Amino acid sequence: MAASGSVEQDSSTPLPHSGPEFLLSPDRTQFIRRIRGRERSSACARCVELRHSHWSILTRPHTCSQYCEGNMHMTGNAHLVFKDPISRQEIYGHARAAWMKLRFHAPWVAFRCASIENDSESNEFLLSYDIIGRNGKFTSNGLKTLEAWADQTIVMRDERFTFSEWEMEMKNVFWLPADGRFGAEIHIGRGADDREWFATLVFLHTLQMDRPC
Repeated sequence: MAASGSVEQDSSTPLPHSGPEFLLSPDRTQFIRRIRGRERSSACARCVELRHSHWSILTRPHTCSQYCEGNMHMTGNAHLVFKDPISRQEIYGHARAAWMKLRFHAPWVAFRCASIENDSESNEFLLSYDIIGRNGKFTSNGLKTLEAWADQTIVMRDERFTFSEWEMEMKNVFWLPADGRFGAEIHIGRGADDREWFATLVFLHTLQMDRPC
């Protein structure tokens, strides 16, 4: 790694050329590929604001896709109301179990995006996916990588919110394609009491540009 959120091109182990398929990394711990096509353009280009009743692409004036004003993130909000109170620890446990299971069905939620330094082409980015599972040939730590990813990408908020306040709070959750962060996060906050909770899936829109809806 050349810097936080960047990958340095090494002539001895060159990174793969642009293509739709992931390749096994030289150290056999990741699947990697360059972003391409609309993924690449969305990582660099400005976005517009678009709202829908259940999802939104939000423009924020002080952020950018990577080089332009605007931000390409998508969010999905859930307003949860339980019959009986549920503790912070309980809801985290349920969310963590579901989030880890989802990774096996939608691996892209755990893609990490970083810029490529010293490359022959400018504005290049690399997607990487940490291999998980019980196969010691590839994953010496077993499922610890999966658990660490879940703990890092589930963000529990301590404050209490109304739904409108929660939506505004989520507008300030963003990151840039070259930051080296995982592609998706879940943010969870409490409502008026322990029966009311909010959960928001936030993900970098770049990761969806070449995927069918």
